[in-house]
Amino acid sequence: MRDFRFDHIQLTSPDPVETARFYEEMFGARQVAVREVGEGRTVVDLLLNGLQISVGHPRAQSLVPGVSGASYGIDHVGFAVDDLEAAVNELKEKGMKFVMDVTQRPGVKISFLLGPENVLLELLERD
Repeated sequence: MRDFRFDHIQLTSPDPVETARFYEEMFGARQVAVREVGEGRTVVDLLLNGLQISVGHPRAQSLVPGVSGASYGIDHVGFAVDDLEAAVNELKEKGMKFVMDVTQRPGVKISFLLGPENVLLELLERD
């Protein structure tokens, strides 16, 4: 079995900068990056005692079947792996349903699958 490691929690907000500021002021999180991820979406990356929290605008359309439009709150939990393609193939062989196949983005490869109760999970391999 692959070595899956916790990587991050992704929150969605209509105002990611203001939501990130809340975690900075209330809990001492430290802002490490602000990224534009396409479709007019901004993501603010925070570190809170080693925990990465990413706060961004929601997708125009959810990746979770049966969920229409944007939603706010916890979007997904991310797990890092060393070999994304191998991990995806291994999980597909076990019957896991993927809602986004392996996709390359700057500095990272990602893929999304559904856990129990349609919880969105991200697998990623960082460069």
